[in-house]
Amino acid sequence: MPALVLPVGQIVARLLMHIPMGLLTIAAFVLGFILGLPPIAAAILGVGLGFACLIAFIIYEINEDRHIEDRAFHDILGFLVGLGAGIVVLFCLGVTEVWKIQGGLS
Repeated sequence: MPALVLPVGQIVARLLMHIPMGLLTIAAFVLGFILGLPPIAAAILGVGLGFACLIAFIIYEINEDRHIEDRAFHDILGFLVGLGAGIVVLFCLGVTEVWKIQGGLS
């Protein structure tokens, strides 16, 4: 039976290891717009790929935890941190674009 509490170093390593998956999920959400597809197609592609990445990761981690009991919530937390970081980046880029439109940034 695995220990209930993991060493801090292992928790941090697992968290950092899963941050890129959260960032890739955000990238999947905006892929259609990056490719220059029409807005409806871009939204459908982005939402489809983004939710597919999200659901696949969660199902994989729950399944892994069920079989090897590795405390998957640490991995899911890393994923959510990456997801949050990606959302913050998108928000900052959006604010920058609004400022450009309003003439605030040259």
